[in-house]
Amino acid sequence: GLFKDWDGKKVYQLGPEAPEYIYAEITPKSAELVGKLSEEQVAIVKALSEAQPKNPYLKEDFGYMASLLFAYGDTVKDTSSIYNAIRSTPAYAKHKNPYVQVEGGVIPNVDHKFFTTDLPYGLCTYKDIALMVGVPTPLIDDIIYWNQKLINKEYLVDGELKGKDCGECILPSKYGLTKETVHMGMRK
Repeated sequence: GLFKDWDGKKVYQLGPEAPEYIYAEITPKSAELVGKLSEEQVAIVKALSEAQPKNPYLKEDFGYMASLLFAYGDTVKDTSSIYNAIRSTPAYAKHKNPYVQVEGGVIPNVDHKFFTTDLPYGLCTYKDIALMVGVPTPLIDDIIYWNQKLINKEYLVDGELKGKDCGECILPSKYGLTKETVHMGMRK
């Protein structure tokens, strides 16, 4: 969303082009992408549920709004849309965008956990499960390709998790798990 076209060099000014707060100042476009990302994650869980029909946890609603309300309940002041819900959740109000001060302004801090851990321990894990269950993930793929370029890593190559840095990721398939056994983790 916000920095999708960032080339790693452009310097931003704090304000509309580089908001200080990541959630409280989320843009409509970024909120739209959160919704699309949620749809892909829900599709992955639905397909996993079909592979594991007796798993009651996979019957839950894993959509973004349901998860937000589960976590923060009545503190979410406006549930009319994902955009309004994110902007009106007090628990999100003080989270700042990670920037580095440079001459002339700021740039995104690619050494922040949003870039360095959310990918190998989050989206790559979802992508691995999506590959197991045959769910296409065009947005997840786009985010992985974009992010891995910024942090000089290689996880996703030609739509598959076969990049040179995949050893850093939490990938259930790496442990021999399948769509039928992923819920068991390392248990036998």
